[in-house]
Amino acid sequence: MSDLKAFELGVAILSQILVLATLVGLSVRGHLATCKVFGLYLLVVLVADTAMLVDALLLKSEIFYSRLFWVSKEILLNGLKLALILELATRVFGHFPGARATARFLLYLVIGLTLVSVAVASGGLSLVFESLAGELQPRIVTGTTWLFAVIAALVLWYRLPLETMPKAILMGFVPYLIFNYLVLELWTANKWPAHGWMASLSAWAWTLLLAYWARSAWQPFREIMPGRSPVHAVQGSAG
Repeated sequence: MSDLKAFELGVAILSQILVLATLVGLSVRGHLATCKVFGLYLLVVLVADTAMLVDALLLKSEIFYSRLFWVSKEILLNGLKLALILELATRVFGHFPGARATARFLLYLVIGLTLVSVAVASGGLSLVFESLAGELQPRIVTGTTWLFAVIAALVLWYRLPLETMPKAILMGFVPYLIFNYLVLELWTANKWPAHGWMASLSAWAWTLLLAYWARSAWQPFREIMPGRSPVHAVQGSAG
């Protein structure tokens, strides 16, 4: 991988600051109780991206700032996204049997189609780790995008109440993942360079998403029960 350019460095540092601000906000405002997996997801992002940044600027070892490490990180993050989807589905649909049944059917359907797609693709690929993971990444991203979109669509369809951070996660992740999926498809189809203008668009979209999450993380915690109005909390605890 080539050295970081000034623009990439600035965006990377800004993103790390926003991730840290979001994690602190989640802890201070008491949101971690409603999105534990999301907190873990951001922590992995912070640690992995910081390791890549330090390696690129100081260590020059190419252990962390490498394609192999990046692919490994993305695989881990995709696994955490799936866990986050399950956490959100349980929290959002837990008190609504009708919506829960529909969500279960649609989520299983999307997961099944994604697994079939991955299995078909992996059958004709090299067993080299980087090649295998790199080729399967777009298919996994597609499946993850559809899973988040299904949850968001059902929330809107059934008009379900959402707490502050679950709402922010869905409202942020869905448009970001759709945009990122389109960028990835165009990138792959046209074989654009890794550091072109499309990469800049993706980086800025991620930064804007983090800014939205950071703002939401510092909002007061709201506990919403089915059939009741939102209860505003004081100092991050329900009251």
